[in-house]
Amino acid sequence: MTNFEYESLPVVGELPSGTNDPHGGKTLLRRMSGARIVRIGGTNADIEGGGFIIDYICGGENQVRRVVFAFTELGMWVEYEGHAPSSRAAILDGIPG
Repeated sequence: MTNFEYESLPVVGELPSGTNDPHGGKTLLRRMSGARIVRIGGTNADIEGGGFIIDYICGGENQVRRVVFAFTELGMWVEYEGHAPSSRAAILDGIPG
């Protein structure tokens, strides 16, 4: 693919249904749209595909939430969605507003 083709790809607001999210992440992805990303990256934990983690804050809230994506060559799904560990809230102090 060329850069133009990547730039033109449509964003589909759902994921395949995983064992922890039978709705395919539809409400999660709507909630995350416009959210403030606090931390993003991988993990060395035993998660299918290596895992991809996003800690975020929804607009108008101050609670850090976390989503963990797992994936294989067949697709990507939400493995976990919920509150980030409370120790993560400390990261907010170092994030410029």
